[in-house]
Amino acid sequence: MDSRLQDVLAGREDNYIFPFYWIKENKREILAQEVQHIQDCGIRAFCVEARPYEHFGEADWWTDMGILLEEAKKRDMKVWLLDDKHFPTGQANGKMKHYPQHRKWHLREEHVDVMGPMRGASVLVSPLDEEAEETLLGAYAYRRTGVKEELEEKAICLTGHVKGRFLYWDVPEGCYRIFLIVKTRKGGSQDYIHLIDKESVKVLLREVYEPHYEHFHQYFGNTFAGFFSDEPQMGNKRFEWLAPDNGFYEYSVGLPGLSLPWSDELARRLQEWSGGDFLPYLAGLWYPMGDKTHEIRVAYMDAVTRLYQEAFCMQLGEWCRAHGVEYIGHIIEDMNAHARLGCSDGHYFRALDGQDMAGIDIVLHQVMPGFAHYETAASLFGGKVDPAFFQYVLAKLAASHSQLQPRMRGRAMCEVFGAYGWAEGSPAMKWLIDHLLVRGVNHFVPHAFSTEFPDSDCPPHFYAGGKNPQFADFGVLMRYANKVSHLLTGARHIANAAILYHGEAEWAGGEYMLVQEPAKLLYDAHIDYDIVPIDSVCGQAVVDRGRLRIGNGCFDCLLVPRAQYLPPAFLEQVGKLAGQGAKIWFLDALPEAEGFAMPVVRLKDLLDTMRTEGFVDVEVEGDHPFLRIYHASRGETQYWMLFNESTVQSVQTKVYTGHSGSYQRLDLLLDSVSEGVAEDGCFPVALAPYQSVIFVMDPDFAFAPSKPRRLVESQTLSLNYAVSIAKAGEYPNFVPYRAMKALASLTGPEEMPEFSGTMRYTAVMTVGDPSGVQVLDLGMVGETAALWVNGKLIGRRICPPYRFELTDILRAGDNTVEIEVANTLVQQMKDRLSRYMQIAPSGLLGPVVLERYAEE
Repeated sequence: MDSRLQDVLAGREDNYIFPFYWIKENKREILAQEVQHIQDCGIRAFCVEARPYEHFGEADWWTDMGILLEEAKKRDMKVWLLDDKHFPTGQANGKMKHYPQHRKWHLREEHVDVMGPMRGASVLVSPLDEEAEETLLGAYAYRRTGVKEELEEKAICLTGHVKGRFLYWDVPEGCYRIFLIVKTRKGGSQDYIHLIDKESVKVLLREVYEPHYEHFHQYFGNTFAGFFSDEPQMGNKRFEWLAPDNGFYEYSVGLPGLSLPWSDELARRLQEWSGGDFLPYLAGLWYPMGDKTHEIRVAYMDAVTRLYQEAFCMQLGEWCRAHGVEYIGHIIEDMNAHARLGCSDGHYFRALDGQDMAGIDIVLHQVMPGFAHYETAASLFGGKVDPAFFQYVLAKLAASHSQLQPRMRGRAMCEVFGAYGWAEGSPAMKWLIDHLLVRGVNHFVPHAFSTEFPDSDCPPHFYAGGKNPQFADFGVLMRYANKVSHLLTGARHIANAAILYHGEAEWAGGEYMLVQEPAKLLYDAHIDYDIVPIDSVCGQAVVDRGRLRIGNGCFDCLLVPRAQYLPPAFLEQVGKLAGQGAKIWFLDALPEAEGFAMPVVRLKDLLDTMRTEGFVDVEVEGDHPFLRIYHASRGETQYWMLFNESTVQSVQTKVYTGHSGSYQRLDLLLDSVSEGVAEDGCFPVALAPYQSVIFVMDPDFAFAPSKPRRLVESQTLSLNYAVSIAKAGEYPNFVPYRAMKALASLTGPEEMPEFSGTMRYTAVMTVGDPSGVQVLDLGMVGETAALWVNGKLIGRRICPPYRFELTDILRAGDNTVEIEVANTLVQQMKDRLSRYMQIAPSGLLGPVVLERYAEE
C-alpha cells in the first residue's frame, strides 16, 4: 500500500497549511496565545505578516519575531514571513529613498501627426524632466497606412533634427506620425524596487532578507521555513491621461499611453535580437507597425519577463536556498492579468519559476461556489469576475507549474478565503478547499489570523478574539485539508491534454484565443488538462510512444489555442515533435507563418475529436458538468478525487476509469472508509452538494467489499425543540430563547436579525426499533452543526450533507438529542465585503429525518 495512504489512515499526515498571522504593534501579550489558537486547528505552521507594523525591521519587530519563533520552536511549528513591510512585495521596508540610483526606469513616448509636403516644418517637443532623469533615446517618423493608427514599418530617423524645444523636418508628401522615445524615471511608483534589475532587487535582500538572517539565523532551516512574496508587480502606469484606459488588469504591451519597464540590460537584449539598432522598432510597442508589430512586442515581452525571472524570483529563490530556507508566493493573476504588465509581471510561469512552490490566491469573491457558468459581482477592480478564468484557469496555472518545475516537487499553494467578508462560513470555505484540491492545489495559506478584533481589514478572521462562532469548525476543515493534501501531494497528475499558455500569443497582438476557451470545454466534459508554456514545450517536451512527456506530465495531445502569431522557434519545435509522432492540434486556425502546416481542429469539434481518438481518461454516465474529477498516481496506486461543485444538485452516476478491481472509498472529512469492487472499471458515485470523496486502487492490496445497505424505514421527525442561544464570544454560556416546533431561520425578520453565535436545539426523539444502521439527517442547516445523542458527542458537520450515523447509539424509547448550530459574524458585523455574498438562514431548518438501513 502507498505509504501516504497508510499515513492518512493512521493519522500521521504532514502539515500543508500556513495561515497568515497578522501581527500589529503593542499586541505582545497575545502573540503566543494566537499561536496556540492556530495550533488548536491542527495547523503546524504560520506566515507572519506585518499588517500594519510601522516599526517593521526595528527593535520592537525583532522582539516580537523572536517571541513568535521561540513559541513556534517550542510547539514544533514552522514560521514563514511575508517579505516586506506591507504588500505588495517590493517596497524594501520603505528604504528605496536611500537608493535613488536603483529606482525604476521606464519608456514613454509622445507623438504628433503631420501632413506633407511641407518644407521647414517643425513640431514642439516637450521639455525633458530633469528630476526624472529623462533622456531622449530617439525621434522617428513613420508613414501612416490609412488603417486606423497603423504605421508603415520603415522608420525615418529624426533624432538629429531635435534642436532645443523644436524638431525641424521637411515633411515629404503624405501623412506621417513623429515619435519621440524617452527614457524616464516616471511611469510608476519610485518607492518600489525595479523588478527587472538585479541590483535594485538586491535592495530588498539588503533591507529585509539579510537583517532577518542576521537576527534569527539559528532558526533558518528548522523553525524558520522561508519567505513569501505577495503580489510583486511591474507597476508601470499610464503616462498620458488622455490615452484610453482599459482598466487595472489590461495594462499590456500595445496599449497607447502606457509607460513600459526599461533597463540598460533590456536595451542590450533588444539590440541582440535586432542585430543592430532596435530603436526604430519601439513605436510598435504602442501602435501597430505591420508585420514588425508581432516581432517587436514578443521580443520586448520575452526580454522583460526573462529579466524579471532572473533578477527577481530566481535571485530571491537562490538566496533563500543558499540560506537553508524556501521561497514561495504569488503574483496578481486576476482576469488574465498574469500575462500582462502593470499590476502583474507578464508571464505566470516565468514570474514564479524561482520559487519552491507554485502559487496563486483566491480572495475578494473571485471564485463563488456554484457560479461556474455566471459572471458574478465581486469586490475587485471592475466589480465582477469572469468565471471562465477564475474557475477553469487560475488553480490550473499553479497545479500545472508544480508539475513542470522539478524544484516545486508537485507543490502548489493558494492564499485563500481572504476578503470574502464575514458572510463566508465553513460551507463556502470547504467548497473552496475542494475546488482547489480537485484541480491539483495542495498547500494553503488561509487569510487570516489577526491579533485584533474587530479588525475591518479583509475579514473573515478565524479566531477573531474568540468571537468567531465557527472556530471549532474551521479546525475540522484544516485537518481535512491536511489529510487530502498529504494523500495527493507528489502524486503524478493524469491528464489527457496539454493546453498551450497564451502569453506570447497575447503579447504579439492580433487575434488570439484565451486558454480558458478549450479549458472550460474539456473540464465540463471530465477531460482533464494541464497548462504548459512555450518554454516547457521547447525545453522539456519529448515524445514517448506517441505521447508527449513534459515535466512530470504525459499527455495524449498538445492543444494550441488560435493565435495569429507564434514565435518561429515554437513552430519549429512542434513540427519536430509532430514528426516524432506527437498529436499536436491547432484550434480553429493556424498562425500566420509561411509554409507552416499542422492539423487544425475546430473548437466546436474538440470534444468529439478527443473521444474519437480515445483521449479520455474517465467517462461519466449522464450529464454532470459540476462533477469534478482529479486522477493521480503514485507508483502503482491510483487516486481519483471526486467533488460535487453544485451547491444545490446531488450527483448519482457511474464513473468509468478503465481500472478494475477492489477499491477504497475515502470520505476524509468524516474519517469514513468503505470498500467495493469496480467491475468493468466502474465506480458507483452518489454525492450531495459540497460533498467530495476519494477512490483508491492499489494492486498490492485487496479490499474486502463493504456490505451494501438497503433503506427500510425513513421517518420525518416533528420534535418539540427547546432553543437556547449563546452570542458570539459567550459560548458555552447559553440562555433560553424559546420553544420551537416549526423550524425556521433564527435570524429572520421576526426573530433575531442581528444575532451571531451558536443556537442549541434540545429535544427528545422516540425510537421504536434501534436495530440496523441508523442515520439522522438534519436537512438544511445554517451553517454548521454538532450533534449530541444521550450526552455523547457524535460529531460535527461543517457543510452539507448534515448526516450522522447513530448505529449502536440509539436505544429503544426516548433519546435526548442536542444540536448546536453556528452561524457567522455577518449578522453582528454587517461588513462591506459581505454585501457580495448570499447569506444563509441561521439555525436548524430541516426537515430532520431518521433513516434505518439493513445491511445485505
